[in-house]
Amino acid sequence: MAITLSRFAVTAASTILTTLVSGLAHAQSPQCPSTITACGCTIETSGTYTVANDLYASQGLTPRNGCIDIKSSNVDLFVDSYKIIGTGSNAGCDAAPQLRSGVGIHVLPGAYNILVEGEAEAVSGEMFAFVCGWNYGVESSGSGVYWRQFGLFQNGIGMFLNKAAVNTTYEIVADDNVTGVRVFEGFENLITLVDAENNAHYGFWIDGTKSNNFSQGNGYSHNVGSFNGIAGFYIGCSATGDIKSTAPCVTTDNTLEYNSAEFNRFYGIAVERGSVGNLIEDNGVLNQPTEIIDGNGTCKDNTYRHNGAPCVH
Repeated sequence: MAITLSRFAVTAASTILTTLVSGLAHAQSPQCPSTITACGCTIETSGTYTVANDLYASQGLTPRNGCIDIKSSNVDLFVDSYKIIGTGSNAGCDAAPQLRSGVGIHVLPGAYNILVEGEAEAVSGEMFAFVCGWNYGVESSGSGVYWRQFGLFQNGIGMFLNKAAVNTTYEIVADDNVTGVRVFEGFENLITLVDAENNAHYGFWIDGTKSNNFSQGNGYSHNVGSFNGIAGFYIGCSATGDIKSTAPCVTTDNTLEYNSAEFNRFYGIAVERGSVGNLIEDNGVLNQPTEIIDGNGTCKDNTYRHNGAPCVH
């Protein structure tokens, strides 16, 4: 026998379903305590927070799929050389990359004046906190964020500055990821003393962004992009190293000074068509099939000086 539902019954069922979906969409993770012992919490109040032990994705994640989300401004987070382990690595942060997802530490849009530090201070004897096995090891969409002393391994992107402004990254190792450091849109970020080696694609990907500074400016090498699968430094929007891409892309007014790029598979420094007005000087670039290449058809749309190798196009 066929069963016919009344219009009221259908409407009621629809309302219940909508309420359930809405409730899931607005689910909130627990607020992080001042001493953090497990993944899956959000920092929602200004103050000082300290990680007290290794953290694992299996302990739970925030609604944004993060281990620790930072929503509030005026926050100091000390990871104290512990590990933050995602689904794509093991407890030693040395597993082959697989099944990466989520974010280790995520500074959310609107948050500002944040310190995130992995300094050891006699905890376990290691100098850096390790973040490994995530889609993004650390991600910032905030402003005025200072990142210091992290080892970012086996992630999709080790450090992702995602529409971030005035972030500083200092003493970071971003090795063995797909891309070591990606700066996407945003502006006026400083990337210095970062080592990005043995990444599958790029050491540093400067993607559709402007007025960022990859240097310190006091005359010796500060960022290292070597032994990467495509390029040490890529200025442009292509994920595959297509320097002649015709896709709309504005990557301009960035500065690369006193960096080194060696033994990358294709390019030391590559600049995509449409990326103009960038300053590239005093970099040590050698031992690649092509040391410095500009996809604009000329090397005059960007400024190249004293790089140890000429620009070609």
